[in-house]
Amino acid sequence: TEQALSYSLDVDGKTVEIAAVSMGNPHAVLRVTDINNTPVHELGPKIEHHPRFPARANVGFLQVIDRNRAQLRVWERGVGETQACGTGACAAAVAAISQGWMDSPLLIDLPGGRLSIE
Repeated sequence: TEQALSYSLDVDGKTVEIAAVSMGNPHAVLRVTDINNTPVHELGPKIEHHPRFPARANVGFLQVIDRNRAQLRVWERGVGETQACGTGACAAAVAAISQGWMDSPLLIDLPGGRLSIE
């Protein structure tokens, strides 16, 4: 069973709480309150290149709607923001369940569509 580890990162002098998950590649998941106003293009590359992730990381910005629904935006390492990311959605699901934010099964909405994860 995959688990997420909680970390505090210093990003531009501010503390950012993340859940780190390996899906065969590194993912950092941040819980946000307003996904539409989250500075994904500012925070994404800063977390992607953070020293805690020497191989860089994919960064997921997760807004929990209720115990089984969430919205997600993903900053993919080396690419930028993507419309959809299956491993990013799975990493967000692992983070959300292991942190106690959500329960399985999950519906995760990304800009490119909806994924169902059990």
